[in-house]
Amino acid sequence: MMTQTKWIGAFLVPLLILFIYVWIPHQIKSQYKVIIPQNQTGVSRKLVQVEEWKKWMPFQNELVQQFSLPSGKLILTETYIASVKGFYIYQEDTAAITFMTENAGKDSTLLTIETILNNRHLSPFKRLSNYWQS
Repeated sequence: MMTQTKWIGAFLVPLLILFIYVWIPHQIKSQYKVIIPQNQTGVSRKLVQVEEWKKWMPFQNELVQQFSLPSGKLILTETYIASVKGFYIYQEDTAAITFMTENAGKDSTLLTIETILNNRHLSPFKRLSNYWQS
């Protein structure tokens, strides 16, 4: 009876680990979208002028392009016509983050915040943890 339980365990544990590596993605994408009732030109201008973020960003501004948030640190690295890219550092993980604006009709702007977390860890527990936290 005991050897049968060991064989079942020896079969199920590797199967579970294989399942985690096959079905949990290597990159975890998250998006948050919100419509702002202002035209895209004004919103994009406030977004790409990183030095102006301290006026509307509700958290401590360390440097011009670094913000300390309660759960991590936001570092902005690149600005474009209607988007800003950077990194969000959360504990020991780093996720790429992009803020984008799109025209959403007359006097409306769609603001999209997208994060991409690299989930290529050898530990199946870390992969599961990142997946659930995302």
